[in-house]
Amino acid sequence: MDKTEHFVFLSSNDSSGTNTANTPFDFTVSLPTRIILEGGPWSCALLQASFQDSSPEQGCGMMIFLCDLVEESYIRDHSLPVLDIAYDLRRRKKISQVIEIANPLYHRITRKYIDSIRVWIKDEVTLTDCTDLLEPVRCILHLRKLS
Repeated sequence: MDKTEHFVFLSSNDSSGTNTANTPFDFTVSLPTRIILEGGPWSCALLQASFQDSSPEQGCGMMIFLCDLVEESYIRDHSLPVLDIAYDLRRRKKISQVIEIANPLYHRITRKYIDSIRVWIKDEVTLTDCTDLLEPVRCILHLRKLS
């Protein structure tokens, strides 16, 4: 029987030995086993993200979570592989937070074989990196087969 979904738990300090350029706002995780997406098209959504930052008062207002698994979308005159946009609640002066995505947006996955996943986070207004994030940033992705 074919598998119809995968939950992938990623951390910005995963694969630090092989992906030495990883940062909390731009990281690639090499998977221990290849995920093969069989039986038709698949989609991916961000379910949860957690992070800490160095300056809660100065954090990104809204954060764009991007991922190299998904088709590109149009945002602010750019074509980018957007997973989701989430409000950054750090203005409440929290040093750490968990963002739960209540209504996750599913985007079509562009690959059939997944050996690694890149996630990067940008400010929604300026499209600059959210460089004030500290290790580790964690994300939960949901991959599901489209019916």
